[in-house]
Amino acid sequence: EATSGSTDRGVDVVAIKEDAFETRRHLIQVKRHGENTRVGSEDIQRYAGLYARRDEVPDAVFVVTSNRFTKEAKAVAKNRDVRLVDCDKFYQMLTET
Repeated sequence: EATSGSTDRGVDVVAIKEDAFETRRHLIQVKRHGENTRVGSEDIQRYAGLYARRDEVPDAVFVVTSNRFTKEAKAVAKNRDVRLVDCDKFYQMLTET
């Protein structure tokens, strides 16, 4: 489910997968960055807060970018349990399906 506008509360997509045994809820924030910019640690810190700020508790928080992440952003993501998908990983995911 894609969210929109000011009511998205920091989330672009809420992905829910249900099977016979469990329901998983993933919150996804998409960051479009220009060719010479990267997603920094301050963005990751902000989105790590989605674990606590939402009405429902997510199983995972993802940040997806059209570019890459800084080294600091990767360190913060690892410490805050935020999963990162850069342009290379995203392309790989698309071509595997």
